[in-house]
Amino acid sequence: PRVNQDHGPSYERVTVMQWSKLRSQVEDLFADSVKGRVRLHSTRYRKMHDQQGRAWITIDGEEIVNMTNLFKWLYQRDRRAAELAGVEPGGQTWEDYASKWCDAEQELRQESVFWQGDLGDAMFSYLQSSIDHIVSSDNILIRAIGMLDRRVGKRRLAILSETIDHPLVALLHTFRCDAEGMQTFPREP
Repeated sequence: PRVNQDHGPSYERVTVMQWSKLRSQVEDLFADSVKGRVRLHSTRYRKMHDQQGRAWITIDGEEIVNMTNLFKWLYQRDRRAAELAGVEPGGQTWEDYASKWCDAEQELRQESVFWQGDLGDAMFSYLQSSIDHIVSSDNILIRAIGMLDRRVGKRRLAILSETIDHPLVALLHTFRCDAEGMQTFPREP
């Protein structure tokens, strides 16, 4: 499949399995302490002309991250790229800010702005990866899901607390530590 494990979205989607099967396989790897409390969701709005949808992650029924449809995400990326290039969005040719797309995508991901396909890509890559690759991945969603994995024990959770650099990963790490009865300490800024 054409899924890039660590960088940006793959615009060439390859359907490899049904969403329910993919979600089930990923959630089956969750530690017993968080199983059933964290859910991965995706939906498509079939009556929309492009059948776009969204994806989201919940903890105890509360939404912690929302992933928009591709068109909204591309719009946000293009606006951010135009800002970075110092040009007015829409008023210039795409070449004026296309060179800033990668920087814009990285900034959006650091702000937890993802699109629906990012979650599916991350889940598929997650299932294909070793736990060592998962916890050190450049992909934020893979690392975030990895914090819930039963293969990450208490000792590794404690070690990982020193290297967490993203709010979503930190949230799921803290949630898992609390569920395991581990004491967590706030990180120094």
